[in-house]
Amino acid sequence: MSELTIRRASLADLEAVVELLADTDALHREALPWLFQRTEGTDWSAFLEPFVTQTDRVMFVAVAADGTLAGVTYLLLRPPARAPIVKPAVVAELDSLAVNRSF
Repeated sequence: MSELTIRRASLADLEAVVELLADTDALHREALPWLFQRTEGTDWSAFLEPFVTQTDRVMFVAVAADGTLAGVTYLLLRPPARAPIVKPAVVAELDSLAVNRSF
């Protein structure tokens, strides 16, 4: 197993991310057909682009030394609850995590 580099995703990563998510979605549909359905006509690149370009979201990719995408995660960033006991911070809410089957 090669070492992986984890970094923020860029727009150039989106094509590989979409392919990985398509594979992951197929795996979910096979395992849990009562819960997951095929989507038609969804522009996944347009859906994912804000996780790369906006400040209230973030996407990280894990990339092997040969450039193979090993995994991806994308998160929503938000302020914490306004309870007076909580110090100001940013909370990351995990939206999705996918790992390439070969890893």
